This record gives sequence, C-alpha cells and structure tokens, in this order.
Amino acid sequence: QHPTGTVNATFRFRCYFLLLVASVVIILIRTYNDVQIAMEMFTRPSLTQTALDTEVAFITPIYGGSDLIPPHGTDPNVHIQLMPTFGKHRPDEDVIFAIANHLTFEEYVLFVMTLRDSGFEGDLVLSTQDVKSMDGDLIRFLKYHSNGGGIIVYDGVIRDNANDSSINPSSNTTAAMVYLKGLYGKKREGNDQFTILDDKRVARNMGVAQFELFWVWSTRYSPSSRMLIIDAHDTFFQENGGFGIGVSKACPLLPTNNSTFTTSRTEPSIIHLYEENQKNAQHKLNKLKDRLMLPVAYKDRLVLQFMHNENILSPSPTHGHQRAMEAYFRAMVRQFDHTQCTVYHCEWAFHNYIYYFGILHSLPEIRKVKNIMQGTGAVNSVGLDVPLNQSEMFNAGTQIVYNRPMGMGLQPSWAVHQYDRDQELNQTITKLKKRLVETLDYDEPAVLQGEPDIDQSLLDAIALMQPALGKHREGENVVIANVPRRFDSKKLAFFLLTAREYGFEGDIVIHIPKLDDSVKFLMEQEDYNIIVYEGEIVPDGHGWKLAKSEIKIIEEQQEGPRPPRSESIVAFELFYILTMKYRRSSRILLVENVETALFQSNPFKEGSCSSFELSLFKEHTTNHNFLTIRTGKSALSEVFHLVMGEAGMTELVELGEKVLTPSAILGHAGLMQQFIAEMLRQVEEFHCYSDGCNWALVNNIWYKTISAAGSEATGGISYKFRTYLQGIGDIHPIPMSEKLTNKFFDAERGIYHNYDQKVIPSVVLDYNLQPSMKTYFEEKAKELIDIAGW
Repeated sequence: QHPTGTVNATFRFRCYFLLLVASVVIILIRTYNDVQIAMEMFTRPSLTQTALDTEVAFITPIYGGSDLIPPHGTDPNVHIQLMPTFGKHRPDEDVIFAIANHLTFEEYVLFVMTLRDSGFEGDLVLSTQDVKSMDGDLIRFLKYHSNGGGIIVYDGVIRDNANDSSINPSSNTTAAMVYLKGLYGKKREGNDQFTILDDKRVARNMGVAQFELFWVWSTRYSPSSRMLIIDAHDTFFQENGGFGIGVSKACPLLPTNNSTFTTSRTEPSIIHLYEENQKNAQHKLNKLKDRLMLPVAYKDRLVLQFMHNENILSPSPTHGHQRAMEAYFRAMVRQFDHTQCTVYHCEWAFHNYIYYFGILHSLPEIRKVKNIMQGTGAVNSVGLDVPLNQSEMFNAGTQIVYNRPMGMGLQPSWAVHQYDRDQELNQTITKLKKRLVETLDYDEPAVLQGEPDIDQSLLDAIALMQPALGKHREGENVVIANVPRRFDSKKLAFFLLTAREYGFEGDIVIHIPKLDDSVKFLMEQEDYNIIVYEGEIVPDGHGWKLAKSEIKIIEEQQEGPRPPRSESIVAFELFYILTMKYRRSSRILLVENVETALFQSNPFKEGSCSSFELSLFKEHTTNHNFLTIRTGKSALSEVFHLVMGEAGMTELVELGEKVLTPSAILGHAGLMQQFIAEMLRQVEEFHCYSDGCNWALVNNIWYKTISAAGSEATGGISYKFRTYLQGIGDIHPIPMSEKLTNKFFDAERGIYHNYDQKVIPSVVLDYNLQPSMKTYFEEKAKELIDIAGW
C-alpha cells in the first residue's frame, strides 16, 4: 500500500482475477456434481426398480405416466359414487376446489363473497364438516349459495381416523390422520346396485388425502374447464384482478397445425405451478429444516442432492385445465402410494418431486407446465413480503394488494394468499369479514350471471328437437342462420360457400322452410358439417308461427296458444333453442337472414381467451337513427316507443347514441343464451310481437339494462359485453349512402373494407342494398356455385 492509502493497481487486479477463478471453479464443481447425480439417477438398471438400500423405495420417474392408474384401481365394477350434499356441478364452467372443514363462519363468508365480487362465476366445490355439526348460520349460507350460486358442498367426507368424526374447526389438522368416506362403490352382481367401499389407503394427513378427493371432483368437469386448488382459510379475492382463472371457457378448443373443418381440435391442457416467495432466498429446498418432508418421502440421498438448490413449489395454489389437473391429481395420489409418506407436508414433497423429476412434463395429458414466479400470476402468496406497507405490492391507502409490475405496471392481484402473515393487511381483512357478515342478504336469489334460468319444459323440447340433416358437434364454434320463407337458393349457397372459402371450420346450422330439389346441394354436402332444420314459418292471423311438429312441442307447453308474432321474433325463439345444442364456451354468430349476408374472412379467427364475450353492432345513421325513429310515424317508430318510451328515446338522441342491429350478433353461447332469453322475456313483458320488435328489444336490452349497469354488467373476469360502431367491428352493416359504400368497396378485389382501410370485416350485411355491390356479388355467387358443382 502506498503512503497515500491507495491500493496498488496490480495487487487489486490479482485479487479480482483470483476471485473470478474461484467462482469459475465453484461453478464447475457444482455442474460436475449435478451431472454425476443425474448420470447415477438415470442410468440405473431399471426404471421400475423399487428396492434400494433405504427404508423407503426410491421411485424413479416413469415417463409417460404408465403407472398413473385411477385412484380407485382398474376393477371395471368399481365406480365413483360420491354425490354432493348441496348444489350441482356445471361441467362446462371453471371451478375452484377448496377444503373448508376447518373454516370459521367468517372465513367462509370472506372466501365466498370476495370470490363472487371479483367477477368469478364458475363453480366453487367445498369439502366441509358434517352438516349436522354445523351451526344454523353456516347451513343457511351454504344452502343459499348452492341454490343457483354455484357452490357445491360435500360434507363429512374427510374423517378423523382416531374417532371417526368429520374434520371440523376444532380439529388439529396438522396432526390428525384421516380417511375418505364414500368415494367409491362396487357394482353388485345381477343388479345395478352398488356397495360403498371403505378407504383402502392407510390414514394420512388431510393435506395428503385431499388430492384423491380433488381427483373425484375433477371428473365432473369438461376438458376445457379450468380448475384452481387453494387454501380457503387464508385467501381472499380482489375486484379487477387481471389474472383470474375465469378464462379458459372462452377458448375451449385449439386448432391443430393442419386442421380442416372436418377434423377435430385439440383441447388446451396447461398446468400452472407456483413458486414460494424467494425473499432472502429462504425458500430454496436446502434452506428448510425439514426440506418439505423430502427425507421422509424419498430417503435416497440423490433425491435431496438433485433438488437441493431448487426453488420450492407450493402445491396450493395450483391451477390448470381439467385434462392437465386430472392427471396431476392422479400423479399426487400415486406418489403417496409409492412412498407411504403420511404426515403433514408430505404433499409438498410429492408436488416438488413430480415437477423437478420431469414426471408432469412427460404426461400426454399435459401440453405445457408453467412455473409461475411469486407475485406474477392469478394467485399472489405474499408470504415473506411483510410488512407489505413497505412494498410496492401494497397500497396502504386503498388496501389493495398488487402483483409485481413485470413491465406492465401495477395490477391488482386476483387472489391474495397468506394475507394473515401481514399485520396491517390481516387487521383490514378481519374488519372486512365482520362487515361482510353484517351485510349478508338472503332475500335476493343467488343466481349467477352465467346461470340462465331455463324452464325444464323448454329443456325437454330441446332434447326432442332433432335436425333433418347433419349432426351437431357441441364443442365447435357455429354459425346459426335463418332462411326466409321465400328464399333464393343461390343466395343461400353463396352464404354457405363464402363461409367455407374463408376458413370457417365449425358447424353451420340453418333453419329452412322446406327441403326440396331447389336445395338438393344441402343433402350432398355431409363433409361441410351443415346442420339443417326444416319447418316453414307460416302466417297465423296477423303474425307467424312455425309449422313443424318439433316446434309445436314448445307451443303446447304454454298455458294457452302463443299469440301471433312476426317472423323475426319466431326466428329468435328458434335461435335460442339452437344455441342450447352447444357448449356455453362455443362461439356463435347469429344471422337473421342468409340472403343479406356474406363472409370475407373467418369471424372466429381471433378472440379473447379472458372471458365470455357478446358483441353487438351499430348501424350507420343513413340506415337508422334514434332521431328519425323518435319523431317518425312508421311501424318501427311505433314499436320503439312501445318498448323504450318517449323519454328513453329522447335521452339516446341527446347522447348521440347509434341504433344496434339485430341482424347479426356474435359471441359465446353462454352469453348468447342469456341475451336471447331476456329478449324473449321482454317480448311478453311489452306484448311486442310485430315486425321491428327485434330492433326495439335489442336496443332496449343494451341501453337500458347492460349499458346502464356500467362495469358491473359490461366487464369482469368472466364476461364482457361489447358494441362496435358501424365500419369498425367484425360485422359491417352496409350504409344506405352509396357514396360511402363506393368509398370502401374495392371492386377490383371484391372486398369491402372497414373505415381504416386496413381491416377487412369478416361478415358484410345488407350488401344487396347497393346496386354496384349487388351486381358484383351475384356474379361472384355464380362463379363459386359453378366451382362447387352446386
């Protein structure tokens, strides 16, 4: 060192160099050790070897899941027999599974009410203590929310092996060994009766046993449903959370690389696993004293060495598509069967093992495994981020917990897990619990937005109604269209051919007055997946009715004969029935008249996976406008005044709102059914049966019901209603203005643009209103029909 106190530059360089060399050596040693461990593990004599020099067998990964048999075994006479105490599963919905046996009443209320307030409208399946041991408040709460509120309750399934009582809030869930009651039954010889079987597995901790119960529940849902498992006792939900799991229902099917409209789609199958909070590196496997029971479950030293420096993954929360989660639950049960690890936290060992040893990645039921960093997904396990008021993830003023920014700004977490770890947040939530309990209201029925009120007689009619041609594919997207009583078969053929020419591969369902030689081409196109319903809409007094017998089924269900009504109203009655033939997750395009519509691209090529959507489209003011309707004397003005009233019309004029068309509606079947059901209800409320009522009712529902309710109706993590100005959306109603039409119609290419000139709308409505377009498309129709040989 020099007298000035500075360090000799050469000496400093040598120090840095030695540190660098040491770091490289350490990395090489660690890499060598990891490679040695891996080589030793994966070059053993047999993948099925189960007897090593350890007390418990080391289970090497069986890739492909050949050993993951159903938890009840392979006996064909053994079947699931467990049934819910309250509520009913909705197979196409998303779902949350939770063990609630040990929850207090306030914790139940917090979990359920904040979940519903967050916008999640799927099922919530709960395991609870015996109903007979519950207090009256809890029974009333669960019954209320299971009656149309999406809660499904299984009581008394998880039982203490020591005294045969159901696990309840006074149980020691850390120490108790449990068994599962009534899951399976064996069919008796000679009849259809079942003998309920005892739990064949040894008593184990509730955290271990729950995965077999989850597996049973998972079989009640369709492959596209998404399911979340989470701890109910220390979780609450927040509104406007951008990462809720209420998303998969909007994307039930993924196209294969080279699919055509005759091939099936692949089901999505992704699973999301969550890392524990990594603050201060305390949640590495080598940092925990008991290593999450890995030494108990897997006593082979190689398992610990291979995983020693990995991040801990928590088994709760975990979420994904049903197909992936069902396989995951089988894998968790199988790990218990292999290891016989029965004590508290053994499920953590299983969960980390099947991820880090590649078992999950190898299963054919799972297309992708996503490892989610803490604070970046649907669930934020705050854990060690305490105190939260010193973190950017918490706003002390609004008491909102946020996800990590990750370049997207602060977004509220959807589910906040482990809130009781933070003193300030826990105090806030304690107050919220009490407030929610005090404001419980059992007077209004607990009916979810996603649960339409359907009369059983209508369901019976739907079951009886069968097509004259074709077969529905219930999971597909679909175009449903009405063919008018007096129709041009060439225009019908043009409608169908443009749909296929531009890539739509789903079902096309049409209602046609009569199948005869004029539409012989329909009978020869089975590969086009065209479904045809036959039945003439005939005059009845001053209105119309459907003449076919299958429609009379519905007519006869009424207390008296249906009043005469316009063809357009009858068409929407038919639309409602036909939407019920599809999953609520299917996307549907309704077209009121095939003769006025054509396709320019696939209307389902894009769409958000985040929620159910319903889209309505606005007319140009040269076609219809509220001022003219309000002051006019036409039949259309008359029905608008009947439904919306003078004051309602005046308000829309002052706001400059545009008229919505009923001629085409695009959206998911779940919302489509609700929208049409409300439309038909208002038909009877206003006794509006004439032509134009379809226009008045569509606008009334949007402007007075949906739009008036604000974000409560138009937004959420489960559903969205949208409207599009004329010339902007995927459906483009042609304006009456010939000048505007010519401006956006490219006659050379035969394409009608939206107003930005870059976007081509998928469907053009009323093309027959403009002479230039009508002439062009009549020639185009002849060309396509000749090529198709129709």
